[in-house]
Amino acid sequence: MKEKQKILVFIDWYVPAYKAGGPIRSVYTLVENLHKTYDFYIITSNADIDGEVLANIKENRWTRQGNANVLYLPNKEQTIKRIKQEYNKIKPNKVYLNSLFSTKFTLMPLLAFRQKSSCVVVAPRGMLGQESLAIKPLKKKLFLSVAKMFGLYKNVYWHATSLQEQKEIKQVFGHKTNIKIAKNLALIPASFNPIKKKRIN
Repeated sequence: MKEKQKILVFIDWYVPAYKAGGPIRSVYTLVENLHKTYDFYIITSNADIDGEVLANIKENRWTRQGNANVLYLPNKEQTIKRIKQEYNKIKPNKVYLNSLFSTKFTLMPLLAFRQKSSCVVVAPRGMLGQESLAIKPLKKKLFLSVAKMFGLYKNVYWHATSLQEQKEIKQVFGHKTNIKIAKNLALIPASFNPIKKKRIN
């Protein structure tokens, strides 16, 4: 049996966190749809978006959450050194960054994997749209300027969920960027049973 490829995901919050909404659901749905094809390892924080520490989780060590392996890191452990340590343990085939402007879960992984950028996939999740860029514009402009200056996005792959998002990525990072379009997946209910086709004689 062919060994499944390993995907290392970085996201600010993950289930049982829920207050950040869409980004959490996107990654959870990705895992639930594709876990039979890929092994998912998720590095995230130990809190929800409001800073409330999550209940009933095991911090600072790998644990099983649904169909993914999850590492809930407290703030003091969210470091480039720790990111590199976990990468070297897992040896993933791809790194998936589910954000664009996260310091701990986008910028630090990009710095950690500068020499491995061809294995990194970035999902901006609509953050390059005009409405999103209009929120805290100076901070975001500075973030993008620094990232470009150090070539942090050079050779990465981009995950766009629509033609519009593909256009937004090219407007900011140029028309030679490597972009793959894949729509957000729908969550398959746990009770779902595909209908078996019957042969008609």
